[in-house]
Amino acid sequence: MAPDFRVYLLHDRPTGQDVEPRGCEQVVLGSFHPGNRPFSMTYSPVWLNTLVPSFIRRSGIDLYHGTNFVLPLRGRCRYVATIHDLSFLRCSESFHALYRRYMSLQVRNSLRRAQRIISVSESTKRDVVETFDFESDRIETIHHGVGAEFVPCQDAGLLDSLRVRYRLPGRFALHVGTVEHRKNLVTLLQACKTVIDQGLLDGVVLVGQDGRGAGEVHRSVVSLGLESRVSSLGYVPQEWVPAVYSMASVFVFPSLYEGFGLPVLEAMACGTPVVASTTSSLPELTGNAALTFDPGDVLALSSALTQVLADSVLSRQMRSRGFERAKDFSWETAVSRHLDLYREVLSGPSQSMRRRTHPGPA
Repeated sequence: MAPDFRVYLLHDRPTGQDVEPRGCEQVVLGSFHPGNRPFSMTYSPVWLNTLVPSFIRRSGIDLYHGTNFVLPLRGRCRYVATIHDLSFLRCSESFHALYRRYMSLQVRNSLRRAQRIISVSESTKRDVVETFDFESDRIETIHHGVGAEFVPCQDAGLLDSLRVRYRLPGRFALHVGTVEHRKNLVTLLQACKTVIDQGLLDGVVLVGQDGRGAGEVHRSVVSLGLESRVSSLGYVPQEWVPAVYSMASVFVFPSLYEGFGLPVLEAMACGTPVVASTTSSLPELTGNAALTFDPGDVLALSSALTQVLADSVLSRQMRSRGFERAKDFSWETAVSRHLDLYREVLSGPSQSMRRRTHPGPA
């Protein structure tokens, strides 16, 4: 979509050609050794602040986009940074104290150095403005898109094989995302327990790797007597995820905080009714296409689940609304808006000439 740009993707290890977008050049800087854990934990900031500025200088880079919060501390070119959320501050229980401190410093540096900031939702934009006392006119909200692969799965053979492979129940509530504190999965389990006891649901399926707070979730499975009803699948290959969405009776996203919440749109695009919490960015995504509830209200969640599962007319309406809502979020639109922003930054004043800001403390 941008033949006038020469795009370099910087890596710390080689990647397969199948993951490189067409029109981009892979550049491997340094050598990463994942087996040495203490080394690997410090390698990323060292890599970012030594090898990357060197590459920027010798290659005459015009613009560097920090796609995941952070920018180098030095290196002269124009900068754009994407801030996805402030979960490390808003849901601190999910993160180590050292990581919270590191990310606060990195975001502050990005706000100071970047000509423009990209937020992935209006909710994240408000959080950045309020938390760091930052100018809202320097933040551009660009929503993510939904991949073309997220459509209802019609491959009966694949659906049957996955149901057998993962021992999936007949009627199940699905959650996709890291199993961690801010995903509020204990509330999900408590609500699903009620609906299972009503005979409206056979089980719960969790797709995603364990994170900070996963132990509490697994202990709740036992304390609620749901050992035979909850399937924790861990990582599921990307090409199978649309099929898992398609098999679910309902998709539930009870998060305490989300910068965006892409699984909500993925589920909608696959034709799965969605029940989501009313927190942070999620109302921005769901519109009128989902049933919503306060993330601290177990009864409200169980009531919403009962409505979806017991009312086939409502379920069909939600599927139809979800299809339409997901169409509003495309990667083509996201790319186009990124390119417009790049061109705006490149045509503007250089870093040394631009207006300085001083983000407040986090």
